[in-house]
Amino acid sequence: MVVPLTVGRMHITNADGAKATSDLVPGVSYYRQAGAQHNVRNDGVDVLDFVEVELVRPAVSAQDAPEERGATPA
Repeated sequence: MVVPLTVGRMHITNADGAKATSDLVPGVSYYRQAGAQHNVRNDGVDVLDFVEVELVRPAVSAQDAPEERGATPA
């Protein structure tokens, strides 16, 4: 997930060569599918600031399973 902090335009090239632009609006977040490979370029004169957040699920081991902690599975 990306949360823009400034106004601007990003030029994006995907791994397959497809090109797109993305207009940044402060506070308006967007996301891509996990593992999406792309290159982002700023052709403007102003700095583009944004926060990128990666959501990661922890690995599940047998000891982390609800049944192992005495919980009833949903």
